[in-house]
Amino acid sequence: MPHVQQNFEIRYRRLFETARDGILILNAQTGKIDDVNPFLLKLLGYTHQEMVKKYFWDIFPFKEVPMARFKELQIKNYIRFEDLPLETKAGQDIQVECINNVYEANSKKVIQCNIRDVRERKKEEGRLARYNESLEFQVSKRTDELMGKDKELKHEMFDRQISEKHVYASNKLLKLLNKKISQNEYSDSLVRLLMDWSRCRCVGVQVISGKELYHYDSFQGFKPDFWKLENGISLIEKEVLNIDVLNAQTEAEYLMAITVKGSFRCNDIEEFVASISKKAKVKFLKARVKNGFRSVAIIPVLSQGKIVAAIHLADEKPGMVHLSKIEFIEKLTPLIAEGIDKFDMENQMNIAHIDLAQSKRLSDIGTLAATVAHELRNPLAAINIAMQNIRRKRKDFFIDKHLDSIEKKVLESDQIISNLLFCSRLKMPHCEVVNITDILDECVETIKKKETATENSNS
Repeated sequence: MPHVQQNFEIRYRRLFETARDGILILNAQTGKIDDVNPFLLKLLGYTHQEMVKKYFWDIFPFKEVPMARFKELQIKNYIRFEDLPLETKAGQDIQVECINNVYEANSKKVIQCNIRDVRERKKEEGRLARYNESLEFQVSKRTDELMGKDKELKHEMFDRQISEKHVYASNKLLKLLNKKISQNEYSDSLVRLLMDWSRCRCVGVQVISGKELYHYDSFQGFKPDFWKLENGISLIEKEVLNIDVLNAQTEAEYLMAITVKGSFRCNDIEEFVASISKKAKVKFLKARVKNGFRSVAIIPVLSQGKIVAAIHLADEKPGMVHLSKIEFIEKLTPLIAEGIDKFDMENQMNIAHIDLAQSKRLSDIGTLAATVAHELRNPLAAINIAMQNIRRKRKDFFIDKHLDSIEKKVLESDQIISNLLFCSRLKMPHCEVVNITDILDECVETIKKKETATENSNS
């Protein structure tokens, strides 16, 4: 047994001497260093004699902390720490990892401290931490880029869907424009399309022509009585759409409900009416509230900078006239305006055709009047010559009186022919001053002659 014990001690001593970590053997009671291996001596720069004169806490730069740790070790019999550097003989701090165990040797408690130089490991850990930090930054940056790309892709897909929907709606309007339908059929079909695009229960289209406030219209969902009110208050709506005519206070209140292109929209009309001043609570808003509408929009249709129509949207549910929906319809208003202009042009052409036919008819009447005038004036001229001959050859008061009457009638007939020619030539009327008494006397004389002739015929 002594031989085995000796071999064990030899192997332990060899391990102690050749270990690549520092090893301290301490007195478990006092903390005094009993032994130290060559690796730790070289690490700290002390000789063996210098080390065995020291206590455990003497090789640390801050003695209070290791003294407290030594007391903790005496109680727990094991302690490990990395937060206390060792101090070399030259005063340099060395980052180490220290594992301390209490055990018995030859019936005596001793403490073995295994000390490992962790400076290289700390450097590697620092490099690894920096690398991980850089890697995390790159990953975070790449993630942000991917999220940005994903967001752009979603926006692009959304814009493409909106664009496809707009193209589809535009094609619908173009097909409607190419159909041979009446003005009212066009407006009715337009209202049905707008109901499909807006999903509002009530939709109406009101067309304005020149200074006329109401030209023709079409609507669905609105009560007829209410729609008549809508037509009657179009001027107010035009004023709302044309912000310039509003006073400063009302303009500021309405601006929050006016889109860039001049549409009025309100997703909750009750809240809007409650939030504006009494002066701004115009008739059409109150009427819509009374009829139970919560979502309201009026979209102007412009042609050459002028409002030619107004699209009315309304629904009892709030939130039915989102900005995206209004902007979608606003993009379609140029095509809607083309349809309205098309029918206006057709109406103008029809009026032009009627005017042309009327002009031709008047021209024909003028030709006929000239022919009739020529044919009638010849016998009148003969009558007038004969009358003058009779007057010259025979001087008789009674006959002269009748001749005067004949001459007057000839002149009247000639004037009628002149008036006929005058009317057929569409000239301005000829005005002159006359004695009203002479005209009245003539009328009375004519009536008396008719009464006398009637009495003679009856007798």
